Amino acid sequence: MSVCSPGSALPGPPDTLLPALIEDLLARGAQVRLAVGGVSMAPRLRDHDCVLIEALQGKDARYGDLVLFRNAAGTLMLHRVIRRWRDGRRRHRLQTRGDACVRLDESIDATRVLGRVRRIERATGASIDLDTAAERFRALAIGAGKLLCSALYYKLRFFDRGQSLIGDRSIFSVVSPSDVSLFRDRILRRAR
Repeated sequence: MSVCSPGSALPGPPDTLLPALIEDLLARGAQVRLAVGGVSMAPRLRDHDCVLIEALQGKDARYGDLVLFRNAAGTLMLHRVIRRWRDGRRRHRLQTRGDACVRLDESIDATRVLGRVRRIERATGASIDLDTAAERFRALAIGAGKLLCSALYYKLRFFDRGQSLIGDRSIFSVVSPSDVSLFRDRILRRAR
């Protein structure tokens, strides 16, 4: 999900100034309200939803949080934290992923995190506070599901490179019921 200006009818700073302004405001501890664009966080965030972002140190990002960060290219991104760890140098690292994306984002150093989404405001006027217990549980469940989906994607991608369980065909070419049962039997035999 990319960050965009609040609306085309409103005069705003050029696209090069907006990220710097957002970063400066969050560094000062202010909350920032932004319109978001794109489909990478669908259905949680929709195109033209507004989010209220509060300042956050990356090491304090929680599993399942929606965080605003700078990716390696310097672009502001708003994605979900699905994994946290410390690398060999004891630096905090985060793995993020858009809810609607299949692939993981590049892992980032926690110092690249600028803030966390506190509230989502729909174009319909509805408001979703992400600090409630129910929303926190939902974020954890979504994060766990996205981590599992990514793990399966990368595992299946390995098989698609000619390491098929059903002979010389790719795992994705399984179409007939007999192929499905053959595939299931081979999986079960390998599991034993």
